[in-house]
Amino acid sequence: MPSPWLTTLSWVALALGFGSAAVTLIDITVRGYRQPMKVMQWVWPLTGLYLGPAAVWAYSRWGRPNSHRWLQEHHRDAPPAKPRWGGTSVGVSHCGAGCTLGDIIAEFAIYGLGSPSPDRPSTPNTSATTSSPSRSAWRFNTSLSPRCAA
Repeated sequence: MPSPWLTTLSWVALALGFGSAAVTLIDITVRGYRQPMKVMQWVWPLTGLYLGPAAVWAYSRWGRPNSHRWLQEHHRDAPPAKPRWGGTSVGVSHCGAGCTLGDIIAEFAIYGLGSPSPDRPSTPNTSATTSSPSRSAWRFNTSLSPRCAA
């Protein structure tokens, strides 16, 4: 059983991630700060899931100023320039968001499939020659989920 402080920390991290994703998603869809690159309308909220408030800060600094609405409100033809590290951060956020989405889909799919494990074999072991239930069972290994290559 995990320590109570670790459980609390985990719930706080989840709340911050979901809250940050909601803030950016609402800003993009409800408030109308649509991104010129359609993929970024998904990238910013997904980035909020794993970066939390840092993603909200990055979105308000570099994501929202790319929207047509923001440019009109500030009477500009182009968004403000990003520092080099800011451009790199936005550039790699596509990869992080894709990995996050893949992990979410894979974990729900594995849970939904009810994957058997050695503790819970897929079929009862009726063979007299097999001494361990783990020999007849199969198992998904979620630690092998695909990661983005930098």
